[in-house]
Amino acid sequence: IATLVPRATITVNTQPASTTAVEGRAAMFSVGAAVTGVVTPSFQWKKNGAAIDGATSATYKTPLTSLADNGAKFTVNITAPGAAVTSAEAILTVIPDTFPPAIVSAGALRNEAGAIQVSAIFDEALNLSTVTAANFSLSSGSVTGAAYVENSSTYKSLERGVTLNTTGLTPGNTYTLTVRNVRDLKGNAISTATAPIPPRPNPAI
Repeated sequence: IATLVPRATITVNTQPASTTAVEGRAAMFSVGAAVTGVVTPSFQWKKNGAAIDGATSATYKTPLTSLADNGAKFTVNITAPGAAVTSAEAILTVIPDTFPPAIVSAGALRNEAGAIQVSAIFDEALNLSTVTAANFSLSSGSVTGAAYVENSSTYKSLERGVTLNTTGLTPGNTYTLTVRNVRDLKGNAISTATAPIPPRPNPAI
């Protein structure tokens, strides 16, 4: 015996909002929708009318933007059995990067050898020549080395980070990381930026 699935209805409660991003940073779009029926709705984001591969949730984080993305139009198609709705357009404005890198987060960990390292995630790519131990300091202990890494964050986006070798840190203590003179690919330099390194229980700081 076949079971009939009632036709769904879709109401967009929150349209995607236009947003501004600095070149080299990602932008975020989201939609809010109410759906009646028993089936979870499907989402498909589009850029300038073309479907974006893999962008199939209620939120979408772009790849790192460039000035060529300025003015791009984003919409999302929401579908359910018997119903389909297209959101209003959201416009992406991309402005030139005249801003220094920002620290997104910092934390401590132990490497395979048992040594304590500090990691710092930045919001954009860094100039490798400025990722040196001399440009990083701790409220206690010492930074003995610095390495640049790329950490995959979400769909088609990368957050750039630095892993610091350290000495003199004690598990369970709180520290502050200070960064100076680190530059992005446009030459914008951090004057002074700080980030807390929260404590973690011994032995995995």
